[in-house]
Amino acid sequence: ATDACGNTSTASRTISWIADLTPPTLTTGGTVANGANLGCNPTAAAINGALGTASATDACSNPTLSTPVDGSVSSEGCSRSQTRTFKATDACGNTSTASRTISWIADVTPPTFTTTPASVDLNCADAIPGAVAPTASDACGTPTVAMTGTTDNPANCSTGFQRIITRSWKATDGCGNTATYTQTIRVKCCIPVCTLTQGAYGNAGGNICLPNGTTVNQTQIMINALDGEDGDSVVFGKKSNSRYWVVKLTDVNQGAGSNIFKMLPGGNAPAIFGLDTYNGAPQFTNTASWPVVPLQPNGSQTGKIRNQLFAQTLTFYFNTKIAGNGLGDVAFNGDSVIVQGRQCGNPNPVGTKDTISVISPAIVSYMSTHGYPATAAGILQLANDALGD
Repeated sequence: ATDACGNTSTASRTISWIADLTPPTLTTGGTVANGANLGCNPTAAAINGALGTASATDACSNPTLSTPVDGSVSSEGCSRSQTRTFKATDACGNTSTASRTISWIADVTPPTFTTTPASVDLNCADAIPGAVAPTASDACGTPTVAMTGTTDNPANCSTGFQRIITRSWKATDGCGNTATYTQTIRVKCCIPVCTLTQGAYGNAGGNICLPNGTTVNQTQIMINALDGEDGDSVVFGKKSNSRYWVVKLTDVNQGAGSNIFKMLPGGNAPAIFGLDTYNGAPQFTNTASWPVVPLQPNGSQTGKIRNQLFAQTLTFYFNTKIAGNGLGDVAFNGDSVIVQGRQCGNPNPVGTKDTISVISPAIVSYMSTHGYPATAAGILQLANDALGD
């Protein structure tokens, strides 16, 4: 400014500002690269470390970092993912954002076996089935199935089994969850039983090899049986009902002329014994009592049993007395009889087999409800009662 005398003065104003239109620069980082998959079932700490942290720079100021924001966990099947978003603001209010996304697998459920080889109980002569691998499925992928072991051990036949085989498998999914399956194969014990027919006992001579490897004459089987009885004799039928017949040691130990060879093999229809109304015990040497059985009174077949029930019962009795045979102890529990060839001294059957039912459930039920043990000895008792009733 200048006054009238020419004096002058000056004054000035200075203004400053910040020119900043550029947002801050965000840098993120974590324990893994952005977008990485952490694999199976990471911990919360591992997920947090992977989502990571951020830092920010700005050309004009020190930017401020807001608290990171974690999005909700996204699920698709067994896959999981989460995003963490970072925000930086500079002094001029310019902002920038950045994010990190991490994925992982959530799977703590073991696989499920879908098909498995069944556990079975086998008869002693049955073939052991080959190994068949099971199959498995998993909600998160296809599991692997591997056999982990087998055992093949002898068992104690007091348990009913002579051999127990196990086969084990393990199914493993992609996250290491596992499931196991074991197939058990139990082989029932064989009870070796040798039985002879009426014809075998009714003919002198001939030998049989027992399960224990001993060879014995068929006649000797009968001699041993009766020699072991009280009074060297056995009563068939029911003496208390006066319907009975006595077989004595002297009926079997007189060589080729023994009475047993005249009596067996028998025939004709089964029948109960007739009443004993005769003097002396009803037996072969008391010919007057032959109608009790009856025995053939004359002709070339004199002395033959004409009562199939008695002929079979007498034969069955001798079979239960074979040393080491165990026939009398055979229980009728739903098992089957394996009719098959044999080798001397071999307790197991050999060759072609024919499996048949031991005895019908109806008969077993009758025996159980009428006081008879469900064994071969019980059948012998039932047959004698049938003869004597």
